[in-house]
Amino acid sequence: MKRKSTAIDKVDVNILSLIYKNPGLTYTEIAEKLKTTPVTIHNRIKKMKEKEVLKEAIIIPPKIFGKNVTAFVQVSVAPGQEKNIGESIAKIHEVLEVVTTTGDFDLLIKIVASDVNELQQIIMDKIRGLKGVIRTNTILLLSTLKSELNYIPRHYL
Repeated sequence: MKRKSTAIDKVDVNILSLIYKNPGLTYTEIAEKLKTTPVTIHNRIKKMKEKEVLKEAIIIPPKIFGKNVTAFVQVSVAPGQEKNIGESIAKIHEVLEVVTTTGDFDLLIKIVASDVNELQQIIMDKIRGLKGVIRTNTILLLSTLKSELNYIPRHYL
């Protein structure tokens, strides 16, 4: 399978920078700022989406659905079980993210729950109950000071 190139040029970076600063800009507004045509902007954005340089997303805060507790759970697993256990944990609906890590723990999981009782149930029944899970450590989030889904180097902004 041929891999898509994610290389972008200066015009693409300028488009991304404008969208980053103001996601609501229209193609016409972007074109005016970059002194080009809306068709050019449309085509470039389409190509960036095809190359998976740019993805569209709708952000829905979990609190909208009563998920008021967020936690990171560190999980230590039996050797060689990181992928299998990580994939099993990823199927849990309240799990937002699963990553492999270095250090004392093998996986880091981001979970949302209605309250600490639901969080405890998820950890005890759905995570610790998996064969190969050795131990967990839970970090309850008190507040979020910064949360970014995107990254553009500062010198492009």
